[in-house]
Amino acid sequence: MTDVKKILGINFGGIGDEIFFLPTLISLKKQYPEAKITLALEPRSKGIKDLTDIINDLILIDVKGKNKYFEMFKLLVKARTGHYDLVVSSGGNKLISILLYLTGIKIRCGYDTGVLSKKLLTYAVFLNKKQYACKMYHDLVRNVVDIDTELPVINIEKRKKYKIRY
Repeated sequence: MTDVKKILGINFGGIGDEIFFLPTLISLKKQYPEAKITLALEPRSKGIKDLTDIINDLILIDVKGKNKYFEMFKLLVKARTGHYDLVVSSGGNKLISILLYLTGIKIRCGYDTGVLSKKLLTYAVFLNKKQYACKMYHDLVRNVVDIDTELPVINIEKRKKYKIRY
């Protein structure tokens, strides 16, 4: 596998989806320890950055807002100008493969959604929804990592505790 210095993860959903996506990112970080990881996600889930030290940067994309097409264009521009080596997206929409192809990123990992995904993605993998979500997301990187991270790891720095007064 080529030298991977910058990784873009794309995972839209709630904070639970982001936690389930962590094993995928952790395996990528273990495989490519020098790589910087950027995660594109919905603003409502940005707290994931406080739960781990493997995410270097966030790209907030409001896919549920009224300007969702502009937001997707913004993601495309950031992906193209970010000079990433690898992108992994958990989206099951048929248009995801087009988006990933348009990023210009060399290694593109996504779910097999048909003929288009097989042509446009570097690795189009079967979407097995009948398994634990962490494993389902981790399937996306099976072709680019030798490591299998089973469970999310949350590493929160110890902080001063505050009393809550009512």
